[in-house]
Amino acid sequence: MDKLECKIVKDLLPLYIDGVCSEESRRMIEEHLAQCADCEKTLRQMQTQVEKPQQQDEGKGALQKIKRKLRKRYLIVIAAAVVLIGLWTGLSVFMQMAETPISYEDIKVSVVQDKKIPTQYNMVFNGQSYAGWYGESELVKEDDKYQYEAEIVHCTSSLWTRIFERKPMKNEVSFSYSSDPQDSVYGTVTDVDGTKKSTKSIRTVAVYYQATPGSPRYLLWVSDDFKKLVYQQIDDLNAVAGEKIIKADQ
Repeated sequence: MDKLECKIVKDLLPLYIDGVCSEESRRMIEEHLAQCADCEKTLRQMQTQVEKPQQQDEGKGALQKIKRKLRKRYLIVIAAAVVLIGLWTGLSVFMQMAETPISYEDIKVSVVQDKKIPTQYNMVFNGQSYAGWYGESELVKEDDKYQYEAEIVHCTSSLWTRIFERKPMKNEVSFSYSSDPQDSVYGTVTDVDGTKKSTKSIRTVAVYYQATPGSPRYLLWVSDDFKKLVYQQIDDLNAVAGEKIIKADQ
């Protein structure tokens, strides 16, 4: 075979493989290839070299496509998880913040004497679970050294406790009080009268439960040394306002 013709054909093979040579050149190359085994072998080698990069590129493209899909799904899962966590957090906060007063009958609260310490009295719950425990003080009496107060307690429930903590409490102790004058002091208060300044100790001598302002108030406990005074105050108030304070400690 003419070497010059082989050289020309080999120079034209890239154009032939890409399909961009003229029709006359294509026929001439094919006629030559039909008679020249060496040029035909060169054609096959060149075609193989072209196919391998294409296959590699296609493989890389497919892999990149899979990675993009997985990354997209991963981001969607993360976004969905963040949204769900946010919704659950917001819902749980709302469920715990939306509080409702618990009645005396539902809370089932009492103040009982401690079995080991005779002067200690424990506030015990056997009713509905509560979300909030609140207390405020009311003056009973005062002298030069002490300010004697009654604590008015009320509890609230929330959507959370009503749904997820429906099991009633059983002998749950929330707070303790003492009939001992020394142990029952929990703080001090300072009075300023003109130029005179005096500090008094605060002592809790009675405990009430009242679900809401204006609702019946239940006396749960009163210190022995203040029973006469507190009972008299209750009787006087009930005589004026009706049966508003109930001696539940008796």
